[in-house]
Amino acid sequence: MTEINFRPAISRNTRQFAAFGVFPAHRRAKPRQGGSNHRTEAFIGLFPPGAWLLALLFAGGAVLGRPRRIPTAHVVERLIEGILYFPIGIQVLLGFVGHVFLPEQASANIGWTQGPFEFEVGVANLGLALTGIMAVRAGSGFRFATALFALCFLGGAGVGHVAQILTAGNTAPGNAGIILYTDFLTPIALLVLLRIQQRVGLWPSGEQPLAP
Repeated sequence: MTEINFRPAISRNTRQFAAFGVFPAHRRAKPRQGGSNHRTEAFIGLFPPGAWLLALLFAGGAVLGRPRRIPTAHVVERLIEGILYFPIGIQVLLGFVGHVFLPEQASANIGWTQGPFEFEVGVANLGLALTGIMAVRAGSGFRFATALFALCFLGGAGVGHVAQILTAGNTAPGNAGIILYTDFLTPIALLVLLRIQQRVGLWPSGEQPLAP
């Protein structure tokens, strides 16, 4: 009985899929020695938790130190703005800078060798970052569209990270580190908060968040 090989060969028609991790074993980066590389990876690894910390501090500024009860609508609004500003805006903008201007370091941090996909991923990062920042002062419809954009892009990247771990054993910090979790956390949290905002109502921008 003839054995059928279901694993497609990497050809010109499948290189596009290889760039997104469908055939990850063929493009893994070789481990590089040197303390500077480890320090760079550790520094880059601070971006996701740092962005979320800033988002929570941004929202916390609406609650801490206030003499009276803060309306739920205001807290939800500040959380949404914090996520749009930092995990989606600033962090993803840094992803654009890394993939476009520092592609070798960005690829190595993910566990890949540098390739032409870097520019495409970088520009996609730029689009999401600018959309997120614009959504801070936009209406709910634009915000939901931004959240769906983030879910497709970041959530899709998270699925790719999981596939890399399972099929290629890729445990690089940029693939199996904190970024793996925030890729799912950020869009899901934003969608949940937007849904809550539909229930509790919008908080008018610029008003003092103090209940009478």
